[in-house]
Amino acid sequence: MRYEVLPERRIELLKKLLNEMMPKVYPVIKHIDVTNQNSGNGDIHYIRVFTTIPDGITSDNYWDSKYAEMDFSWMDAHYVSEILTYLGVDKSRFYRIVYVYNDNDELIGEF
Repeated sequence: MRYEVLPERRIELLKKLLNEMMPKVYPVIKHIDVTNQNSGNGDIHYIRVFTTIPDGITSDNYWDSKYAEMDFSWMDAHYVSEILTYLGVDKSRFYRIVYVYNDNDELIGEF
């Protein structure tokens, strides 16, 4: 399957909407960055979520911490999908990976 290639303008709009909406739902979010990289089957979009989650929280202990209720896989499956639909993007053809970082910009996980 070939993945959707979004024009830069739509990527910027997606980033703007995510940054306006997601911190209201997930108060630990500082900002979100969206980039894309071309692959043989279209673009891969990287959604990088920078948070205020303390630097002691990493991929090793995230799910045992009080921050585990901030399920970023749900954010992707529900909220990002809804925004893509709003933008007229076929979410099944919009390949994306969500990375979440703690306050020290250390990777917490891929969601």
